[in-house]
Amino acid sequence: MMRIPARHVAAILLAAAMSVFLMAAMIPAGSHSQDNAVQRVSEHYLAAGVRETGAVNIVTAVLLDYRSFDTMGEAIVILAAAMAVGALLGQGRQPPAGRGLSVLVRRSIAFLVPLFWSLPAYIVVNGHLSPGGGFQGGVGWAALPIMLAVVYGAAVPARAWAHGRLPKIEYAAAFCFLGIGLFGLLHSGHFLASGAAGFPLGTPGTLPSAGAIPWLNLAIACKVMAGLSAIFFYMQRDGTLEP
Repeated sequence: MMRIPARHVAAILLAAAMSVFLMAAMIPAGSHSQDNAVQRVSEHYLAAGVRETGAVNIVTAVLLDYRSFDTMGEAIVILAAAMAVGALLGQGRQPPAGRGLSVLVRRSIAFLVPLFWSLPAYIVVNGHLSPGGGFQGGVGWAALPIMLAVVYGAAVPARAWAHGRLPKIEYAAAFCFLGIGLFGLLHSGHFLASGAAGFPLGTPGTLPSAGAIPWLNLAIACKVMAGLSAIFFYMQRDGTLEP
């Protein structure tokens, strides 16, 4: 049985003690005051969310306006995961060309491809008006190349997407998301806040409304689609390096 050195055990215990201390320090002294603060924030979102962000969908207003900095961090997690998987598996050989499924399935899917593309697009475009948004639509778009890989054989979609295209789409979407925030920061001193940054909010309830939120939804959708698809195709490679 392998023994752990005493200094390593001490370092682990010290890190655990510091984590517990920091967590305890961040907890408010009274739970009653915390409940009141949460209630006040929730009431403000419901009362002023449409007026301040232009988004009828208050959930989207919170995620892409009031707390859009957190949303950017969540999107970066997918980017980091795709980069890590690509670094580990991205140099392996492509999977051998497969026959895919039967002719009947391939022909049926060919007719359904427009539906699998248009439904996520609707979810993304109307994310500020109805339930949905960039994350949901991006996952729907990612399912399309994965489904094509299963139906037509893994090699064809992998060669069409994984060789540099998906990472480029993901990086471009990430820079687009960040660029919208920097534009607002330089324009009015507000980072990723549509109304405060001066983006035209339009008429709430209409498609051209909510300032920069629809564009943020589109950037997130492209980023999620590229990241999840790239992870799938990278994980199909074997461990042998390509010649």
